[in-house]
Amino acid sequence: MAKIKPKTTKKKLLFVISDALLSEASSALKMLFRLGSDCKEVDEKREAEGYPEAYSLEPLRAKCILELVSAVYSLQYEVLMNISSLIKKDGLTMDELADIGFFLRETENALDEARKDAKAHKELLSKVMGLRIARQSLTDPSTDTVVHGRYASASADTKIRPKMPKKGSPEYEAALDYFFVPRRAVAEGVLKIDWKGASDYLTAKAENGEKLPVGLQETYTEVTCTFVRKNKTAHNV
Repeated sequence: MAKIKPKTTKKKLLFVISDALLSEASSALKMLFRLGSDCKEVDEKREAEGYPEAYSLEPLRAKCILELVSAVYSLQYEVLMNISSLIKKDGLTMDELADIGFFLRETENALDEARKDAKAHKELLSKVMGLRIARQSLTDPSTDTVVHGRYASASADTKIRPKMPKKGSPEYEAALDYFFVPRRAVAEGVLKIDWKGASDYLTAKAENGEKLPVGLQETYTEVTCTFVRKNKTAHNV
């Protein structure tokens, strides 16, 4: 891992960042820009030639983002370890600590938003793939439930989930009672139900053939996909 050696001159913090780490991030950025400019042309060519199975540049762009994030994370780790070392030695002034605190807050917010966006789109892809596999299975029962990409595989997973009740409805009140959650505490915002966790719990009960509680007996079928990396060496990822 790249090393960052701290130097203090007039109590100002300087970082010597390895050329290899910067080069890694720079390469990923250049690849993103190049693929971004090429993408429209490639998609038009795919459409004109009628090859829907052709491999687009979007997976490669997503791969570049992963590589860029990995390089940034490595850099962040080194910088934060360096800061921690200086704090222990009382090597930073109060104004420097204020600036660092602000930049770390902004970093936290930016990364959290990026994580939420990535998670939302991952879940969207999972549902779209699951729906396509389910439709294909209706017409062809021998449809493979595992999709093999160049870098990863996606496995379909079917669950029978209960429909979560609308807030304030009699079914909602019944659900609170079932989980022994005080209604007043929820109404005043003291407690919140983890409905995803509740759904997972009830789904497991349904799969085991157990009776669902009153108000939560209406169910629906959910087909999603789980993504798994392929052999790392063989596919160079």
